[in-house]
Amino acid sequence: MIKILVYDYPEEEGEFEAANDGVKWMAAMHDLDNYLRSKIKYGDGGPQDYHEIRGELHSILDNYNLDF
Repeated sequence: MIKILVYDYPEEEGEFEAANDGVKWMAAMHDLDNYLRSKIKYGDGGPQDYHEIRGELHSILDNYNLDF
């Protein structure tokens, strides 16, 4: 089966980019899930964890050339 998505450029450029980056988003979220699992298992659970987690999220997104 072949599926073709059609977008009107440039009006739907954002929608195209979101669809095109879907696999990268999946991989980035998998990396974040693994990081969070490690924090739960080995972290001390202090408030600084939230800042560290947010920083790691941005680092992962940068690695995949993604942004919000």
